[in-house]
Amino acid sequence: MKIKNQDYNVKEEFRKDWPFVLLIIGMFIIGIITYNYLPDKIIIHWNIQGEPDNYMSKLPGTFFPPLLAIGVYILMLYTPLIDPRSQNYAMFKKGYRYIRRGVIFFLGVLYIVSLLYNLGYKIDIGKVVSLGLGILFIIIGNYLPQVRHNYFVGIKAPWTLADEEVWRKTHRLGGKLFVAGGIAILISLFLSASIRFGVVIGVAIGVTVIGYIYSYIIYKRKNRD
Repeated sequence: MKIKNQDYNVKEEFRKDWPFVLLIIGMFIIGIITYNYLPDKIIIHWNIQGEPDNYMSKLPGTFFPPLLAIGVYILMLYTPLIDPRSQNYAMFKKGYRYIRRGVIFFLGVLYIVSLLYNLGYKIDIGKVVSLGLGILFIIIGNYLPQVRHNYFVGIKAPWTLADEEVWRKTHRLGGKLFVAGGIAILISLFLSASIRFGVVIGVAIGVTVIGYIYSYIIYKRKNRD
């Protein structure tokens, strides 16, 4: 069944995303160019101290990340068409566009940096990941208050999904939490690797837990009154 939405046009969004589509294509090109120079085992994960602790064979290790980026991009591009509240995306499609771009840029940077590491360049992967996450959190936080009622994007607690007013209030707070969390992650770049890891995990859990608790409180308060 073909799903139509006059306000969200996939072709238009794809055209506007052309630099990020080129980034994904560039990931494949870089992988092809560097393939013969890469080791037989590709490092795909690093521990808290930035030391390699997991490997993958060369072919999937080189080309799985670009394939993942394609999958994530297509999923985010078409999500508004399958959401039961698809009409609401028209009210925040600019914000959604920048969140989508932020995610793809983050994946692209991680891929390029990991390839450089596997080629022998000494890079502090932990700092790069923290830098990327901090920026991504700030981008999401800036646009989160614009996100309207839907089933896929935002803080999807039972109480936000049940009430649009609860959704709006929760996402206004969520935007501030994400920005503050992103700044905290960026500050942690100047701290030790273990503390930096703790900050990232603490921010991720804290933003989620506070968002859920806040949405529950205002939902109960509203329905009590």
